Amino acid sequence: MQLKIWHKMIIGIAIPSIIAIVGSLLSYEYINNVKNRQGLVQIADDLKEQVLEVRRNEKNFLLHKDDEYYKYFQDAIAVLNNSLNNISLKTMMEIAY
Repeated sequence: MQLKIWHKMIIGIAIPSIIAIVGSLLSYEYINNVKNRQGLVQIADDLKEQVLEVRRNEKNFLLHKDDEYYKYFQDAIAVLNNSLNNISLKTMMEIAY
């Protein structure tokens, strides 16, 4: 069977268009996945910084044994607890895996 010229043109335009659309959809999904993971990494990094801040304040309190340093230590623990309580269970599960 001989294809007419306009059939050949439609096929010549449709196949590359379909390939481009499929490639775009796959790229969009990949970029979305990277964006979500970046947000999880940011949350984990913030928690790490807060834990280090708690440790630093704890060491300062143990070194100086002053009520002022104890207050800084308690404040750092409160900030860390607040951050942990604000993280959803879904986000915690995604960070864990």
